[in-house]
Amino acid sequence: MKKRLLATGLVATLAWIGLPSLAQAAHQTITVALSGSCKDLKMDETEADDDCTMTVTVKPSAPARSIVFQYMTGKTWRTGKKATTKSGVASWEISPYDEDDNWRNGSISYRATSVKQGKEKAFTSKTYMVKFIPDVSAEDDEDDTPRTGSNKTTNTTAKTTQSTVPHGTAAPVGVAPTSTLASSTMNMPTVSDANFYVPVRTASEFSSSGRCMPSPGAYVPASVCSALQSNKSKSEMTSVLAGISNIYIRTDFCQWVFGYMDKGVSLTDARAKCSQVNAAA
Repeated sequence: MKKRLLATGLVATLAWIGLPSLAQAAHQTITVALSGSCKDLKMDETEADDDCTMTVTVKPSAPARSIVFQYMTGKTWRTGKKATTKSGVASWEISPYDEDDNWRNGSISYRATSVKQGKEKAFTSKTYMVKFIPDVSAEDDEDDTPRTGSNKTTNTTAKTTQSTVPHGTAAPVGVAPTSTLASSTMNMPTVSDANFYVPVRTASEFSSSGRCMPSPGAYVPASVCSALQSNKSKSEMTSVLAGISNIYIRTDFCQWVFGYMDKGVSLTDARAKCSQVNAAA
């Protein structure tokens, strides 16, 4: 009896002096972090990876919180994605590509917010400013590459061959220069046509990526994302991706679907496969 009275008195004393009651539940804490190639607040197009994820973690996980991921345009905060935490976590893949599927240039601010939920207060994270650095070397190389160099070499070779054939003898049949060039420079992955495309992305990855409609800012029809959750032949893959009218968006989406670095497929192989289904800008 004395022990019960002492415990009751302790709770009453804590409440009287303004300290939290022993029975009072802990409030939620919310943390926000960037991961992937943007964890240092920079994304460089020259690097192999272009993954960037903003993750919100809520502890304790209940109640679930509604999260709004935002980015700043001018002086206005705009919604990039809305999500509800699952097991205390919500995330958003930040794309380094703009509406025209070109690599962004400059800095963009991002943050995460949450409205008041029951007894839990509203939350606004600190602002994360990510700097995007485009690769200009590829453009310079393309501009500086002489477009007639290969033709000159071909012409020279043809003249040399003709000079070694005796008069009146039929010239030997050779492989067309363009065919030789293609065989020496292209290295396409060899797969059966029926399994040209085997999904590496789960249905949840498609829905949470923010790339597929009706997600805000998405440009890939939902029918395309749905169709790519099953195996496709080369011709079927070509038809499905044709549903994305913008070649740059189609290229980026195709390479993401085939895996990129994070799914064990190199960017070179992803680009090669996409070139076979009319998805290479």
